[in-house]
Amino acid sequence: MIDRQIDSFLLRLETGEQLGPSETVLPLSTMAAYFKGKKPVAILYPDGMEVPVSTWKKAAAQILRHCAEDEQMRGRLETIRGKVFGRNRLLFSDSGRGMDVPLEFYPDMFLESKFDTETLLKVITKRIFDPIGYDYSGIRLKVENPVLKFSEIESSSETEGIREEISEEKLQEEEISEDVAEEDFFPTM
Repeated sequence: MIDRQIDSFLLRLETGEQLGPSETVLPLSTMAAYFKGKKPVAILYPDGMEVPVSTWKKAAAQILRHCAEDEQMRGRLETIRGKVFGRNRLLFSDSGRGMDVPLEFYPDMFLESKFDTETLLKVITKRIFDPIGYDYSGIRLKVENPVLKFSEIESSSETEGIREEISEEKLQEEEISEDVAEEDFFPTM
C-alpha cells in the first residue's frame, strides 16, 4: 500500500500535476519565521471558536480585537498605547498619525501593519502581548502551505544552481579518481 502511494506521488510529480494545498495548525507562540510564505486560513481560540481569515493583516486585527474585548486586557493595552515604538515610527497608538499603514483593530487602537508576516507576528506577540501579560499560548493559526507544481520546482533558478554545483562536484571527483589511478599506493620493493 505504501509503495502504491509513493508511486502515485512520484507519478504526479513527473506529470507536473499540481499538488493540493496542505493545511497546518500551528500555535501563535511558534517561532514567527515558520509562518512566512504561508497563507492564513483561520484562527482557532482555546474556547473552540474558529474565525476564518484570508490575510495576515486580517488575522492580526482579529487576534488583537479578541485581546481588546477582554476588559482587563483592554485596560492594559491602553496603558502601553503610544509607548510601543519601532526604529522610525510608533507601532501601537490611539490614532493612525505617523504610521505608514495604520490598522484599527478596536476603537482608538491602531497598529502599524506595514510589515512582513514574521515581523507583524513578532510585534503582536513580543512587543504587545508579552508586556501586558496576555496569554496567547492557546491561540492557534490554521495556515495553508504554498502550492507548487513539480515543473515550477524543476525550472527554478535555485535548482539550476544546485545542478551546476553537482556537475562541478562530479567533474572534480572524476579528475581525482583519474589522478588516483595513475599513482601507485602500494609500492613494491
